[in-house]
Amino acid sequence: MCTLIALHRCIADAPLVVAANRDEFHGRPTEGPALREASISVVAPRDLHAGGTWLGINASGLFAAVTNRRCETPDARRRSRGWLVMEALEEPTAERAVERFRNLPEAAYNPFNLFMADGESAHLVTYADRPEPT
Repeated sequence: MCTLIALHRCIADAPLVVAANRDEFHGRPTEGPALREASISVVAPRDLHAGGTWLGINASGLFAAVTNRRCETPDARRRSRGWLVMEALEEPTAERAVERFRNLPEAAYNPFNLFMADGESAHLVTYADRPEPT
């Protein structure tokens, strides 16, 4: 299971400190962090199997990351959760990003946690067939 630890506005000189691992599927092909083409400059690794990414940061200083939640029977027909990070990073702020995900369709994704933060605010969208923003 993937892990994300975030310290938001806990350290005076660093508005956000993040530690993360990705250990769900070790054999899944990936590319390392690089500048990605998007509506705004984004630095993120890439999942070469489904596209998208599991974490990244944009030119505005918005950080986004997704972790999968345990699911007894994942549905392979549902949308890839990695694209949620790229969609979040299209927004200029964490506040705007969380608004984007308040009305996700029901049962569109397998369960996940989507974390978004900038220098002002941090938000989490927990999803288990419907979004629950915090």
